[in-house]
Amino acid sequence: ARGRIALHALTESLLVAAAAAGGAVAIAAAGLPVLVRLAPPDMPRMDGVTLTTTGVLMAVGLALASGVAFGLIPVVRRTGVGAAELREGGRGSTASRRQRSTRAALVVTQVALALVLLTGAGLMVRSFAHLRGVQPGLDPSGVFTFKLALPTDGYRTAAEAAAFHRQLQERIGALPGVTSVGATQTLPLRDMTAGCTVVFRPGEPYASDQEPPCVATPKVTPGFFEALGIAVRGRAPAWSDVDAGQPVAVVSAELAERLWPGQDPIGKGINSNGSQAGAPVYRIVGVVSGVRGGGLDQPATEAVFYPPVGVPDVYWGPMRSVTYVVKTSAATLPLTSAIRQAIAEIDERVALASPAAMDAIVRGSLARVSFILTLLGVAAAVAFLLSAVGLYGVVSYVVSRRRNEIGVRIALGARVPQVAGMVMMQSVRLALLGAAIGLGGAFAGTRLMRALLFEVSPTDPVIFTAVAAAILLIAALASVGPARRAARIPPAEALRAE
Repeated sequence: ARGRIALHALTESLLVAAAAAGGAVAIAAAGLPVLVRLAPPDMPRMDGVTLTTTGVLMAVGLALASGVAFGLIPVVRRTGVGAAELREGGRGSTASRRQRSTRAALVVTQVALALVLLTGAGLMVRSFAHLRGVQPGLDPSGVFTFKLALPTDGYRTAAEAAAFHRQLQERIGALPGVTSVGATQTLPLRDMTAGCTVVFRPGEPYASDQEPPCVATPKVTPGFFEALGIAVRGRAPAWSDVDAGQPVAVVSAELAERLWPGQDPIGKGINSNGSQAGAPVYRIVGVVSGVRGGGLDQPATEAVFYPPVGVPDVYWGPMRSVTYVVKTSAATLPLTSAIRQAIAEIDERVALASPAAMDAIVRGSLARVSFILTLLGVAAAVAFLLSAVGLYGVVSYVVSRRRNEIGVRIALGARVPQVAGMVMMQSVRLALLGAAIGLGGAFAGTRLMRALLFEVSPTDPVIFTAVAAAILLIAALASVGPARRAARIPPAEALRAE
C-alpha cells in the first residue's frame, strides 16, 4: 500500500535526519566555545554567543523538516505505479530523465554554493596575506607597553604632567636592559585615529573651497620615536626643546604631501589653533612615514606629533592618560615590577595598568580580519565537504543503477579506461555547471565584501580561477572510486541479468 511505502520512506529519512541533527549539535557544542575564544576582545556581544535551547530546537526542527520533505516528496510525486514506472526502475534499465535531473540539480546547487563560499574565503585569505606583509611603520620587537593615569590633584597643568613623565622616563631608562622609553596619548595600531583635530598652515590660508584637514594630533614625549623604532627624517624632539620653550613638532609624510605637495616640510610652520589670535606656530623638525595609526588594514595615518608642553602652556591640556613604550632586551615580568616600584617612588597614587607587548598589539590589529577569515573558512570547508560527498554519492548511485549497462558495454568491447572516463566525465560535467552558476553568484556576492578586503579586488581573477579549479579537482577525485568499481563490473553478470 502507498501508505506503508510512504511510512517506510519517511522513517528512513527521519532516522538519517535525526542522526545528522545529533551530530551537528554535538559539533556546535564543541566548536562554538573555540570560535568565541578566537574572537577579538573588542568584538561586541560575543559574551552572549552560546548554544541555547532555542538554537538546538531550531537545528533539530530544520533537520526533521528536511527529513519529512525528502522522505515524502518522492512518494507524493508518484500518483500510482504502472508499467512506465516499472520500466524506469526495472532490471537492465537506468533511472528516468526526471530522476537524473533531480539528482543532478541537487549536486549542481551544492557545487555552486560551495564555490561562492570558497571564493569569499579565498579573497579573505589573500587579504590576510597582504596584511601580514604590511609594514606598520615601527619596530614592535622588544617593545613593552603599559598605561597610566595621573590624578587631577597635583597635575593640573601640562608642565606638571610633563615633569612627572620626564622623571619617570629617566628612572625607567636607567633600568637594566632598557634602551629607550617614551610616552604618548594615543598608540599606533590601537587608538591613534580615535579622534582628529583641524591643522593649519600659518601664513598659508586654505582656499575658500578647500577643506582643512582634520588629522591625528597626539602629544608625545621625547623618546617616543626611538622606543618604537620609528624612523625620523630630520630629527626627533628632545627634552632640551621643552626646556628652551622651542615649539617643534614632527609630521607624517602623508600629511606633508597633502599640505605642501612636492616640497620639503622641514622648517615650515603648523598649528592646530589657527582660528585663535596669537596661537603658537610649531616648526616642523622631523618627518615620519608609513605609521599606521588605526590598524594594518587602514592607510598610513596623517598626523602631527606635538610635544608634551605647549608654547604657551595655556593652549594645552596635561598629558594625564598616557601609554608608555619601553624598548628593552630584558624579560617583561621583572621589568614590570621594577617599573611599578619606580612609579610608586614618584607618586604612589599612580598605578601601572594594561601591560602588553607591542608584538601582541600588532597581532591584535589583525584579529578582526583573522576572525572573519576563520568563520568563512569553516563555512567554506563544510560546503566543500558537502560538495565532495554529494558528488560522490550521486556518481556512486548512478554507477550502481547503470551496473548492468556498464557490464554490457564492457562485454561489447569497451575498454576499462573508457568506462572509467565516462563515469568521471559525468561528475565533472555536473561540477562544471555548478561552477559556472557559482562563479556568477560569487561575482555578484563578493562585491558586498569590499569593506573586508585589503588590496584585493572582490573579483580577483586568481582567486576565482583557483577556486573553480579546486571544485573541478574535487569532482574528479570524488568520481575515482565509483569509476574504478564500474570498470571492474564482470560482463558475464550483466549479460545474465539481461
